[in-house]
Parts: sequence; structure tokens; C-alpha cells
Amino acid sequence: MFDMSSIIIDLEEEALRSNVDIIALLRKSKVISHKLQLQEFEEWTNNELNGYGGKKIPDYRYLHGELKAWNPYYGWIPVIGDGSLDILKSLPSSESISELVELAKSRDRFITICFGDTINSKLNECVDSFLKTKYALLVGTHQISAIIERVKNLILEWTLKLEDGGILGEGLKFNNKEKDIAINDSSIKNYVMNFYGNVTDTQIQTDTNSSKQVQRVKVSMLEV
Repeated sequence: MFDMSSIIIDLEEEALRSNVDIIALLRKSKVISHKLQLQEFEEWTNNELNGYGGKKIPDYRYLHGELKAWNPYYGWIPVIGDGSLDILKSLPSSESISELVELAKSRDRFITICFGDTINSKLNECVDSFLKTKYALLVGTHQISAIIERVKNLILEWTLKLEDGGILGEGLKFNNKEKDIAINDSSIKNYVMNFYGNVTDTQIQTDTNSSKQVQRVKVSMLEV
């Protein structure tokens, strides 16, 4: 008799590989969550694959950096201000995982998150300087890689929860008992926990002399 493998164990093994394709991993997770009717987890996979686009953003997608101002003579220089500016030093990224994968391949140590005109105007009012300029948040590229690794870990931890709950699947199918367990086990059903915030558009550029815009992000901040 042909012995079909467990899709959960297969996913678990794939998540353990250091060179796993994160996009394929998310797509397989989407299939599993759809078949188990785990709507919250399926929505999370959709957001990771397609970008969050103003939706709730998980805390692991927050980027932390140094607020800088553009000086035509010295380039990006640190902004000295009071604590009211700290809210701009931690911004959530809403890009799709494929965009982050490409950005993580950059050889640059930093990416530059440029603020829009409204925020620039407010910052020019707050910062004690005669020079009206543009502002940005400089973020270490390693934080982009950390987001990708966190997604891998979340999927791995999820497969372990499913396995511990007796949900293994046979090929691409799950029996009614496994579906009932998934729907009624709160630790599985409510696995994904997100943080919320207001969002606005900014642009990301790689931190080089010939920087090109590579993607867009959403920024959490106070009303401006």
C-alpha cells in the first residue's frame, strides 16, 4: 500500500533548512491553513506574500534606525532633537517578502527610508536649523534579513504546534478530526498576533551615491 507523506512534517523539515525558499515556504503554509480553515494564519501568509498595504503589521517587521538630515556638503548627518522625534526612529515595513528578500541581497550596510513632504516640513519646523532639508531613517540591512528569518521561525513553530496537536495530514489532505482540532484549539487558531498602528507612505533607497528607489514602506507615527 502506498504510504503518503505528511505535509506538516514535510513543511517542518523544509523550515529547518538554512537555504529554504521563503516564498515557497509561505505558499505551502497558505495551502495548509486554507485546508484547515485557519483564516488568521492564511491572512498572515497572504500579507507576507503580497505586502501588508495598510493592514495590521506584526511587531517583528518594525525597523529601528538613526534619524538623519541631508546636508549638501557632508551628506546624511545625525539629527539632534528632543524625545518627541523618537517615534520616527522605529517604523514598520509593509513590503512583500519577495521585496525584502531582494533588498537583503544588497551589499550595502544600510538602507535609507526617506520621509515624505509632510513629515519633512514638520521636521524642519522642529529641528533648530536654518537649513530646510530632507530627512530619513538609516536602518541596518541586517534588520531586513532578521525579518525573513523570523518568518521562517514562525512557520517552524507553527508546524510544531500542529504536530503536537495531532495534525499531520496525509499528502495534501486533512481528515475531519484534524480540522476540528485546528479550529477549536485556540493556541493554533489564534497563533498569529499582530500590533496595530497608523500608516503613511515613504520611500526606501539603498544607501549609496547612486541610490535608486527599490520599494515602498508604511510608517507608524503620530498625527502630522
